[in-house]
Amino acid sequence: MHTEAQMQDNSSMKSIVLAILLCASSVFAADRLITVLPTGSMEPTLHGGDVLTVEAVPFSALRVGDIIVFRTLKFGLIVHRIVEIRRGKLWTKGDANFRRDSFWVMPSHVVGRVRGVRRGP
Repeated sequence: MHTEAQMQDNSSMKSIVLAILLCASSVFAADRLITVLPTGSMEPTLHGGDVLTVEAVPFSALRVGDIIVFRTLKFGLIVHRIVEIRRGKLWTKGDANFRRDSFWVMPSHVVGRVRGVRRGP
């Protein structure tokens, strides 16, 4: 049988764990801010120095025409537009580029979808 003090300690511990989980979920659900580097690949839509609000979304919510941020080993973070979705993979292209990217974007590489743009200097 538990004493009243043990039950209060258990209740306090549950409250602390719940508070930690709520804080963690709000951190992971928060939008990210990313500054565009001046590469010119997304001109005239995005300019060097623009600050993007990027939202985490399920891969299934992505559509052709969405601007996404994704990771690559070779180039780091890239911001390009989805031009094709096929068999669970994405083709992307910079708006100013003549050709689409030469590689698929896998779901695990997607950081998020651009939700807003604040013009840089």
